[in-house]
Amino acid sequence: MLKNNEFKRLDTAESVETTKILTPSTNKIWLDFCNLTDIDPWDSSILEYIEPGKDPMHNCVRTVFEHSKLINGQLFIYSKESSNNDEMNCRMRCLFSKGEMHLIYGSWIKVINGTRPECDIVEVECRKKSSFFGFHEEEYAFYKYLHAQIYRKRFTREPQLMSQRRIRHNIVKNSSLLH
Repeated sequence: MLKNNEFKRLDTAESVETTKILTPSTNKIWLDFCNLTDIDPWDSSILEYIEPGKDPMHNCVRTVFEHSKLINGQLFIYSKESSNNDEMNCRMRCLFSKGEMHLIYGSWIKVINGTRPECDIVEVECRKKSSFFGFHEEEYAFYKYLHAQIYRKRFTREPQLMSQRRIRHNIVKNSSLLH
């Protein structure tokens, strides 16, 4: 039985050192090992490439306008063209994980500024009608964004169980009879 973080080496016909180059004539299994050199992350020769004070976003120029922002758990919609959120036609839905490989999609809800999504991942989509030679066609999504947060459900204090109330009542009643 293997313990945590232990890997069983692939058995081959003959024992082979990992530094040898294998050909089909010596072994039928290719690439059963990975010969990487050990790199020391504290090696002084790589210090010239590491700049801990450098901000990678320093000279970053945004090319796409971010129409939605999730600030302190509240979702807000912004527009460069319009101050009316109804013209933006934005909606949101929650994404819930079901295991590691699957998602459950919530229902689409119209976004009103200040909405508090009750989930960790929020998908926002804004749509508008396309017009071609003055004819209005189907709507298309011109903006999509996934926001992430850590949502904490607010728990209310659970009411005391009836049996706990009875026990306390009996204790108080019995102690008053002793006096």
